[in-house]
Amino acid sequence: MGKLIDEKCEIKRIDDVEYIKQNIKESVNHNIDCMEISDNNNNNNTTYKINNVKIINKTNDENNEKDKMKILNNNENNMNPTIITKLKNINHEDNAISYNYTLVSYKNYNIFFISHNGKFASWVYSYNVFLPMSVDQETEIIFGERNYPYLEIFCSKFMKDHAAFLKYKPIIFAISIYNMSFNDTKILTQMFDHLSSIVMETPPAS
Repeated sequence: MGKLIDEKCEIKRIDDVEYIKQNIKESVNHNIDCMEISDNNNNNNTTYKINNVKIINKTNDENNEKDKMKILNNNENNMNPTIITKLKNINHEDNAISYNYTLVSYKNYNIFFISHNGKFASWVYSYNVFLPMSVDQETEIIFGERNYPYLEIFCSKFMKDHAAFLKYKPIIFAISIYNMSFNDTKILTQMFDHLSSIVMETPPAS
């Protein structure tokens, strides 16, 4: 059986879903074109192996195209995230501030956006990003400062409490808090209680 040659599939923008889909399509077609061909009993049947799926390409066989489309569709489904959005109020002293929760779940990781009135996140925190995925692994500040220990504690505790439910997938938290109240434990408690309820109501992506 020939080896897959995948030089064409070079993903440059991981945030561009349509770009990724197009690369998958080109990669599947390119791999078929570039594979070595084995002759089965000299009957002009060609055997391909794409993504560990064996396809016998018979002359004028309509099922062959259907098989290739099944493989392509499976790849595309794995690229598409599950997105959940919720609006929750959090009490800041005498004010109730609305927060947008956007939970994006990919096959191998999660991104949780929490922001007041749709403002862009001012603090981005990753937990358990590098394999092997262990809840005891180091954390990393991607954007922001390590001046908010309570926020880090809440993020770490959330991951440990929900790791099994989320199938131990890495989480990236992107958070913006009204008046930069990153060390207010009352606000953080409300915020992560809301996040927990949203997550537990949503079946984890497989």
